[in-house]
Amino acid sequence: MGGLIRGPFVGGVVANIGDNVWWDADGTPYGGAADGAFTVNAAAGDFWVGTLAAATSATGTTCDIRVGLENDSLPAWTGRTHIASAVDVNPWVAATHSGGVIHITADGKTVTLPTGVVGMEAIIQNDLADAGALVTVDLDGNEIIEGANLTIVATKTALNTKLTAIRGDYLHLICNVAGTSWRCVAKRGIWAQSA
Repeated sequence: MGGLIRGPFVGGVVANIGDNVWWDADGTPYGGAADGAFTVNAAAGDFWVGTLAAATSATGTTCDIRVGLENDSLPAWTGRTHIASAVDVNPWVAATHSGGVIHITADGKTVTLPTGVVGMEAIIQNDLADAGALVTVDLDGNEIIEGANLTIVATKTALNTKLTAIRGDYLHLICNVAGTSWRCVAKRGIWAQSA
């Protein structure tokens, strides 16, 4: 199924062309009644619909969606648990967070990973407007992140700095050596090592 549709939008955030869109049966359109609306908040969505065909403002009442169109640079992470967090994620709990997507929804938040166990998976995504949030990924003091043109040494953190952040920047990590190394299998945006 494909095509372009316009529908009610939950609003509250500035979203970009290509951002993923979900249907939220409980969503309240900006300025409307609570009878369902499209959202870019994966944690609130009931099912993925497509991607935005046009940018939206925080007060937008409608959005234009390319139905079924995937954005190669911003996965929808379908089939995964989506967790929205406006607070620091510490402790990161394997049973809750591993394999899920943690959507950071507030500025200056840190996701602190536990000592890695082989196969443990972490996906952290910055869901604020462009240049809207600093997101930090902190490691157990003995571990490193490497791969996908990224190296974070032990005792340092991975930063998606506020100045360069784009809504949807993410880090996808898999522990490949217990207690020693997390492999960055994919990322979007600029992630840098702390000083």
